[in-house]
Amino acid sequence: MDLLRDWKNQNMQESYKFTAQIQRLDDQLQAAQRRISDLQGNAFWKRLHDDFSRFSFKVHQVSQSHTIIASLRYESMHFRQSAIKDAHEKTFAWMYSGYVYHESGPQVDTGFAQWLQCDDGIYWITGKPGES
Repeated sequence: MDLLRDWKNQNMQESYKFTAQIQRLDDQLQAAQRRISDLQGNAFWKRLHDDFSRFSFKVHQVSQSHTIIASLRYESMHFRQSAIKDAHEKTFAWMYSGYVYHESGPQVDTGFAQWLQCDDGIYWITGKPGES
């Protein structure tokens, strides 16, 4: 168990180092971008600046994403994930069958297949969890 904990701690530290490296790269790219922008006298430098700007923007987005993800990590995260039980094999089977059967009345079309095909907002499910 100690070996597993040590491995997870080491993995987390490496992840933080990776995030810090991306942040340093982002800072360096932004500094280089400012220097290139001073050289925009001809078409070559303008094109280089534009390409560099797009690349720098993408690196900045990755840097921000890694910072956010790193801030969400916590020590027992992997233990909680491993404690999640597998879903029952028939979970959501009613949704994919196309109909819901009610004791009090006829079958009701779920409309799920049509919703998947039309990109029409949120598919809302009501009822009690686990109830058939």
